[in-house]
Amino acid sequence: MIKLKFLTFFKGVVLASFLIQPIASLASEKQSAGQILEKMLAASRTVNYSGLVTYEKAARIKTVEILHLVNGDFSFRKINHLDGPKGQYSKLLPVDNCASLIPYGDYLIASSILSKESMEQIKKSYYFDLIRASENIPVRVAGRDAAVVLIRPRDEHRLPLRLSIDTESGIVLKTELFNLEGKALERFQFIKLAVGGDLDLLQIPLDGLPNEFNCDSVVNRAVSDAWRFRWMPSNFLIRKAERLAPARQDTFVFSDGLAVVTVIIESPKLSSKLPELKLNYGGASIVSLKHIFDGKVFNVSVVGEIPLPTAIKIANGVTYSSKAT
Repeated sequence: MIKLKFLTFFKGVVLASFLIQPIASLASEKQSAGQILEKMLAASRTVNYSGLVTYEKAARIKTVEILHLVNGDFSFRKINHLDGPKGQYSKLLPVDNCASLIPYGDYLIASSILSKESMEQIKKSYYFDLIRASENIPVRVAGRDAAVVLIRPRDEHRLPLRLSIDTESGIVLKTELFNLEGKALERFQFIKLAVGGDLDLLQIPLDGLPNEFNCDSVVNRAVSDAWRFRWMPSNFLIRKAERLAPARQDTFVFSDGLAVVTVIIESPKLSSKLPELKLNYGGASIVSLKHIFDGKVFNVSVVGEIPLPTAIKIANGVTYSSKAT
């Protein structure tokens, strides 16, 4: 079955990864939204920070403590859950392969990967708007002045995202994911933040910490040859195709550089036990449909931060290939 914990795909990355940029550039009135994001990306490997974060989704609020450290070769992120079930999570990422991340989606494992290459891909599908404060009243989050950037989709198959960025440090202080009618679906927000200082003296614990996440595309040709997608929103490129043993669950991951869509195709043995679903959970659409290929029933699930009609259309367009093994 689909677990909510797996809502947002391969992301396997924690929400605590942020876009960073130098101090002076964000304060400039002459900076465009695109320039702000590009400069944040350029400085994303240099700033250490920690703080308290609230994450709001589906009328529920979680509070977590975050530590983010970088040393030029690796970035280290640690999450400590302060309410609900006790839990602590750490992640080590190579900065050469993994770029900046915008935190949104499922708070345990969310984040959309940003790199120079993906920024070019994002521009094909989104507009970048710098939102000016009304009546010269600065936007403030966690007691810090912020610049606000709206990442607005060019079509009806994606969701808008609003970033509030610290004008002093460049850290993303708040992210808000909206539906196409403008209703907030998820909100991630710092309520307390410390940048640099004593944090710069801390060492990344490299020993004994697994590097589990591979940011590079991984495509199993046997899996990709087995299935075809008759429809996918423009600019969604395949990032992963893999078969998960022992259940022979085929999993595909597509991304437009910002939004990520996971397609899961269950084996006939498991498919008969799974319900059909069409629902939203926070910013995630979850669709589970039955298809019959070669006389066998396959359950096709689509999960991602996209509108529900888009997820349904993707699920309906999955077909079995004659190249399947």
